[in-house]
Amino acid sequence: MNSETKSEEIYFTLRLPQELNEKLVAEAEAERRSRQGHIVYLLEKNVGRENGKKEEAKK
Repeated sequence: MNSETKSEEIYFTLRLPQELNEKLVAEAEAERRSRQGHIVYLLEKNVGRENGKKEEAKK
């Protein structure tokens, strides 16, 4: 992404239990991602998932 197409980013501090951090780092390495990139991937994959399931059930 270049600066013209890069979406605005929000910066914040996230506190994690050490064990969860270690799991995230291991998963990220296995997927050849940074920890940050892996967290973003997981959030994009899962945020809104509950709403999607509820909407499908209504159909």
